[in-house]
Parts: sequence; structure tokens; C-alpha cells
Amino acid sequence: LMAPVVGVGVGGLGPEDAPALASPIDLVYGLAFDAAGDLLFSEQANCRVRRLHFAAGNIVRTIAGYAGNGSGAQCGFADGTAGKLHDPRGIAHEASSGKLYVADLTNARVRVLTPDGALATIAGSDLVRFGGDGGPAAMAALTGPTSVVAGWNQTIFIADSGNFRVRAVATPVVAVPTLEGGAWCTPTPPENGAVSLAAVESGANVTYACNPGYVLVGAAVLTCNNGVFSDPEPTCRVSSCALRYPCGTYECGEWSDGCDGMVTCGTCTEYENSVCSHGFCACEPFSCAQLNACDSPSFLLRLPDGCGGMLDCSAFCTQSAPLTTGAVGAPGATATGTTGGCETHVTNRDGTEAMTFQANQAWGLVTFATQSGLLEVVSWTATGALDNFGFAEVLVEVYDSDENERARVDKVFTNVLTYGRMEIDFSSYGVVVRPGYFIKVYYSLLDPDRYMNVLLLQPLDQSWALVVDVTLRCDIPGTSGFTGCVPSNAACGPRVCGTVDDGCGAVASCGECPYQNSYCTTGGTCGCMPSNCGGRVCGTADNGCGGFLPCGVCPYENGYCAAGGFACACQPFTCESLNACGSVSDGCGGTLDCTAFCTPIGPNITTIAGTGVSNYTGDGGPATAAAMRYPWALSFDDIRGRLYIADPTDNRVRVVNVSTGTISTFAGTGSRGYTGDNGPVSNATFNDPAGVVVLPGDTVWIADSGNNRIRSTGLASGVVYSGAGGGTLLGTNVSYMSAALNLPGALALHGSDMYIADTYNFRVVKVSVAAMLYVVAGNRTVGIGPDGVLATSVSIGTVCGLAIDSYGNLLLSEMESCRVRNVSRADGVIRTIVGHPSGTVCGYADGPQASSLLNSPMGIAFDRTRGKLYIADASNHRVRVLSADGMVSTLAG
Repeated sequence: LMAPVVGVGVGGLGPEDAPALASPIDLVYGLAFDAAGDLLFSEQANCRVRRLHFAAGNIVRTIAGYAGNGSGAQCGFADGTAGKLHDPRGIAHEASSGKLYVADLTNARVRVLTPDGALATIAGSDLVRFGGDGGPAAMAALTGPTSVVAGWNQTIFIADSGNFRVRAVATPVVAVPTLEGGAWCTPTPPENGAVSLAAVESGANVTYACNPGYVLVGAAVLTCNNGVFSDPEPTCRVSSCALRYPCGTYECGEWSDGCDGMVTCGTCTEYENSVCSHGFCACEPFSCAQLNACDSPSFLLRLPDGCGGMLDCSAFCTQSAPLTTGAVGAPGATATGTTGGCETHVTNRDGTEAMTFQANQAWGLVTFATQSGLLEVVSWTATGALDNFGFAEVLVEVYDSDENERARVDKVFTNVLTYGRMEIDFSSYGVVVRPGYFIKVYYSLLDPDRYMNVLLLQPLDQSWALVVDVTLRCDIPGTSGFTGCVPSNAACGPRVCGTVDDGCGAVASCGECPYQNSYCTTGGTCGCMPSNCGGRVCGTADNGCGGFLPCGVCPYENGYCAAGGFACACQPFTCESLNACGSVSDGCGGTLDCTAFCTPIGPNITTIAGTGVSNYTGDGGPATAAAMRYPWALSFDDIRGRLYIADPTDNRVRVVNVSTGTISTFAGTGSRGYTGDNGPVSNATFNDPAGVVVLPGDTVWIADSGNNRIRSTGLASGVVYSGAGGGTLLGTNVSYMSAALNLPGALALHGSDMYIADTYNFRVVKVSVAAMLYVVAGNRTVGIGPDGVLATSVSIGTVCGLAIDSYGNLLLSEMESCRVRNVSRADGVIRTIVGHPSGTVCGYADGPQASSLLNSPMGIAFDRTRGKLYIADASNHRVRVLSADGMVSTLAG
């Protein structure tokens, strides 16, 4: 028959020497019997091993770990008679010696309880990885040991679960055998590596290998020759290629693969002039000079720049003297409005004067205008015979001196009789007019009835009529008939202000400078001499140069600018406005005594780091005198007494030595970036680091949020590496290094598992000791999910905080839905534990957790010793606490 022997059916921290069936127990993992027949069991959640004394009336007593009486478990690591355990799992009793062996999972060790009641370590160290085979067990590295067995000949077998191995510790010293064929060899496992055999007979081989992330230096296979190896034993060194993808974000070029080789990361072929610049594709466009643009047959002088765009070389190729306006009259007549000795010559269609171009007879009168040598307009007035027609099609062609066509425009004019003037705009063509260029204008008169009815351009005469050739000739000394002087628009050149000679003995204005305090330099550029504040001590003043001049900031928190900026004033706080207790700042440089106004309630609060000013100062000095920009995430190293602070705005992680009170920079330079892998963490650059956690060994993980990476460093080595986030996989049960992350933030450690808030993928993932990544909450859609269903099936919002409770359940804060939720370790179901269960009600309410309200909860932390959950309730500006009795209260704020 089945019957209970210990426990009450509800988890808890049971008292000492209590009857077994009246004593709560919590997460029993390991069972064993001692030589007296008493039952021994490990309580994982309470961090202790207990004995059920049958002969003493079935009472329960703690024999290893914390022997408390219901005031909360105390977990940790300590040897001796006051020893501590952390997450004890499998246990084994050795009858011959009376020793009890304990697999101490979170401490990554195997402990032994001797008959005198003292705890000691027989295997494992601060290093959480694989290492140490063939050497002293107390210097070896374990990862998540879960079970232990005391075997034959005092050999202890260990389930080193996180390293996927079963390992053995032989407590007696075994001599290395010597056989008739020669002495055996004892290989030394390399640090961060292993060997295939613990002892090798003469003539046999042993193979050396390195852990992931390391490469072997030396021969991988050695032969034992009568007690001596054939070659020196190899070592293991860090291999950067095993820790990151060689190309990273590079698009092109050849780069080191981190393994003494090179890797090609692509070529740039998008454009003709594409080049690789520092690992990224760029393009260097042609210049007009490189293209010999001025000799190009293209009348537009707009040429492909080799980078997918067009290069406008019209201004570059302008070499003729500028022509403002020219008018064509009779053959040989003076061209008015020309400059620089330019004149126009007109030739009729047949070379005669059959058509007379007089000033008062505008039949075919052609005018043209240029600016800086660029043709802008060709125009004429339709009179005489053209009055008989309402429509005309006109073709204008521009030729260079070699009779190469440079431009052509075909246009239909309507209502010629009404408007008379016909004009074609060349300003968008970029045609350069040079000496010797000429223009041809053709008319084709259209029948208005036929044109309107058929909508076809049908000329009355079957061929075009060449009306006139206009030849522009410039820079010809002593041209006949040229009189007068036309002012030059180009006289100012690049000048934007002041005056210059216009070329005709007069003064031309080049513009005015825009501001009150502007002045024109001798070179024709605008300068400005800003005004000063004129006695103002705060606010801003017009600097007379189009901007504003800062005149100072009023001191103190409540200071403000008065009297038009000529004085500072300050309005002190009152005790009522602050709801304050004790002595506080009045906001105006003084002190406000609020002792009589209120009575302090609860524990005192003190500042351990920061000055209240956003800045980066104070490294090497007192943390309370140092400035930080935006401290976001915290992690405490209780072994070394260090508080790590992730400051994303400063792109640094800083650390406070709690015993000395000094602060220093642990990671980052302050510059935003993603550099420095495989080098000192203090020289690396980060991008908004928003999460940090210290592992029980010497490893620190950092959520490099803006770079979508998890990076890690060892406290001893100080070398930083990149982990998850560099891949593309978004599923579950994928390789840690192949996974993709989107703004990873909060981190939480449980045993050998690391939990990560994958913020903008709207999920929480777990990284196991096997370097595999699993989804534990969220379905990658943002929303307010229900309670009572699998956590992986629901939508979640922005997860800002993670923690693990005493039972190994995952706790997460959802900022938008104003609640903290629990993902059960047993069945994976998600439930609200603080805040409104619907996720749609935000506010402030203490009391029973079922009726409590939060407003934008962010960081959370669980105190396993007291069974309390602390919540940073951001929009309520308070710190809240959920006690083990289910009551929510305000701790601070």
C-alpha cells in the first residue's frame, strides 16, 4: 500500500525537529538511506538536505544546508559546519565511510558531508564549463551536475548533465601500472580541452581535443614510448572563428576568418564605378573632366556618372563669353545686346535678301537668349502671311561649328493669329552656345480645320521651309558695326554681396547679406558677427545672425529665468508638495526640515551610486560622486560583492565595489558601435546595453540590445565574445549561435539555463548548457494574451524584466499590460500574479495580489531567501513588493 512518510501536500519551508507528516517540504529531488536506515532527501527549492529519523519518532531535521524555521531559505556556497548549498539535486550515501555526496547544481560542484557534520567540495570549481579531466577533481569544471553515485572501490560517479558526460572521481590514489612492454604515459588534458585516455600503454596513441571555441596548438595524436610521448603535449587557444561569423556585417572585401586564414565577403558590382570601402559597397562617380564631357556629342551634356545617376556638365563646359539677348535683323546688321565682341550674322534660305528682316517688319524675326553661355530661348513674332493660319508646327535645330546637331525641338503652336509671338524654351536642355554655333528654324503651316478634325499634323506644303540660319560668332576683335556696351550679368561671379564693375563703367550690385549683424567680405561672401547676451544671465538672446545665443541656466532644481533673462529666481518646495519625511532639498539650494510633517515608514533608502545629474564621471572614486546617464539594469555578484550597472545611454556597463564604495567602468568605451570582440571588454564598443547578469563562476553576460547580440566576458580574462543574435533562425530548439534576436534586453539565470527577453520578437527564450535556444513564452506577435494557456501560444507585449522564483518558475513583467506573470516550470502555463488579469487595467492599488494594480512595471527581482518579488513600478514611481503571503505593498516611493 502507498502511504505518505513526509510532507503535508503543500510546498514550503518546514521547521526543524517537526513530525514528518506535519512538516512542509519543497521540490524533493534526491533520496538515499544511511547506515541506520533513516531516509535522507534533498530539498531543491530550500537548498538543504534533511533526514527523516524513524527511531526518533519520525521527526525531520536538516543535516546539510540552511536549517531555518520558516523564515525563508538561504542559498549559496560555503564549506564547513555552516556550509551552504544552492539547488541540491541527487544524493548518495557511502556506507563504508558514512559520507553523504550531494550534486550541488547551481554551485557546479559535488559536495561531501562528512560524519562530523562539515561540508566540503570534492569536485568542481567556480568555472562553469568542461575541463580538468586527469587532474585534481576540486580544480575541474562541471556544468549542472544532477546526480551522484558512490561506487565500488570508493569511486564517485557524477552525471555532469550540462557537459553531456558521466565522470568519475577515484578517491584513493591509483598507481600508474608498469607492464613488461615498457612504462605507461599519463597524458595531461589541456586547459579548455580533453584527452581520449587517462593512461596510455607504451606503443599506444592518445588523442587530444579542444572545447568548442578553442583550437589545438600542436599534434592532435601522440604516441607513448616507454613513459615518454613522441611530441610535446598540445595546448588549446581561443579560436575567434568558432565564436562569430567571419564576415559579420561586411558586404565586400577580404577579411581574416579568425583562424589564420582569409575569407572573401562579396564583391561590389551594382554600378560601373562601385568600389569596396572598409567592408561596405560604395560608389565613386565620374567627374566631368574624367568623361571629357565637353567633347561629348550629347547636346544635353548630361552623362551617366557611373553610380546610377546623371552628371550635369553644362556649367563645366561653358567657355564662351556670356550672351544675354540677341536679335536678328537684316543681314549684316548689328546684333544688339551682345557682349565680349559677339555678333550675329543672318543668312536667308537661298542666300539672298528675298526676305527682308527689318526692325518694323517682324516676318521671321528670331531672337535668342543665353545665360553663362547656355541657350535659353529661341523666339520670333508671327506676322504678315502667318496671319492666315491659326496653327504652325515649328522645328528648331542647334548645330555646332562642325555641323553636328546639338539640340532639336519640335513644337505645335496654336492661335498664331491671336498671340503672334512664338517661343521655344531651351533652358532645360543644357545646350552650351560656343563661337561658330548656328540655329535653323523651320516652319510648317497647318490647316486649322484639318488639324482640329483629324488631330494630325498635316502641313499645307509638303516640305519644311528653312526660314533663316542664325550664326553666333563671339570674341572676334574689331567686329564691324558693334557699338555701345551691354552690362554683364556674370560680372559678380561667385560673389553674393557687395558691388563690382559691370564691364561698362558702371557698378553692379551682387546682393545683400541677410542678417542684422551681417557684413560683406572683400571676397564677396557674407559673414556675421553675433551679438552677446547684453547683460542677460539666463534664457536666450537673438544673436543677430539668424540664431539664438544661450545666456545661461538658472541653478537649482526649482530655479527659473525672470525679468526678461536679466535675473534668476527660485520657488522652494514645501513638505506638502513633496510628501516628504525628514530633511530634504528645497529645490533652491537649501534644506527643508519635514520631520514634523510625516513619520518615516519602512526601511530607509540610501543612494549608493549616482549624483542625480546625467553624465559620465567619477571612475576610480566614490560611486555616490559619480554621474551616470541612464542606469537601466542591475546584477549583483554576491561572491565578490560587486554591483554591475548597465547604462544603455552611455553604452557602458559600470561596476560598484560595495565594500569600498568605488565605481569603475567594466565594459564599453562610451562610443556607440559593435567592435572589440576577442579583445579586452573595456575597449569594446556596445550599442544600448540593456541587460547584465553575473554567472556563479566568473562569466558576465551582457545584452547588447542595439546590436541584437548577447555578449559575454570572463572576469579573469577580461576578453569579450559575441554569442546569440548573429544568426537568422527564429524557431525553438535551434543552435544558440544560429539564432536571431531583436533588441534582447532583460536576462535571468536559473541553474545553468539563461533566460533572455527577446523584446521586439515578443518572446522569452532560454539558452541551455548545451548551447541550444528554446522559446518559453510568446508567439512572436504583440498583444495582450489570456491566462491559463501554454505560454508559447500567447501574444505578449514588451517584456522589461525577468526573474526566477524559488520553484524555478519564470516571472516576467509586461509593461503595456501592467502585470507580472508566471510561466510554470511544471506545465508551461502562463498566469498573472500581480496586476489586473485582463491586462487592460493599469493603476495603483496595494493589497491582495488578485486585486493589486500596477502601471508600466519594468525591472523585477526575486529574493529566494525571503520569498519576495520586487517590482519597479515605473509610471507609479514606486517599488512594489509581493510577499510570500500573497500581499502586495509599496516598499519605496
